Amino acid sequence: MPSRMDDYDTPHYGEPRRHDYRRGRDAGYRGGGYLGGGWAGGERYPDPYGGQSGTMWGPPDRDFFGPVSYRGRGPKNYRRSDERIREDVCERLTFDDQVDASEIEVNVKEGTVMLTGAVGDRLTKRRAEAVAESVSGVKDVQNNLRLT
Repeated sequence: MPSRMDDYDTPHYGEPRRHDYRRGRDAGYRGGGYLGGGWAGGERYPDPYGGQSGTMWGPPDRDFFGPVSYRGRGPKNYRRSDERIREDVCERLTFDDQVDASEIEVNVKEGTVMLTGAVGDRLTKRRAEAVAESVSGVKDVQNNLRLT
């Protein structure tokens, strides 16, 4: 009885077939790669991790896996004000559905956030700290929250 693997290494358009590690040959990938064209000369290559594919050689604003992101890189000497950081931390704590922030006080000095007050459990204490750390411009978080 013939096997599915009988034609595994047969020529494919004049070339030996590249290994296709997907389940089934009609998975619908049309961007070149394992079954399509090669990767030399700036042709398209697949991203084995499911992201976007790109070219190996391109403009300097691209890296091996696509465009370079400059997110989070502000102008030289830019620093968010403490009041703005405090406002963002308070808003995020207010709108976080896992933190009761009614007994939490937020102070900011030179980018360091100080959380004081009381929360119901350790998970909420850690969550409040994580929320504060996620705000842009925060350098450090001092978590002085007590458990009630």
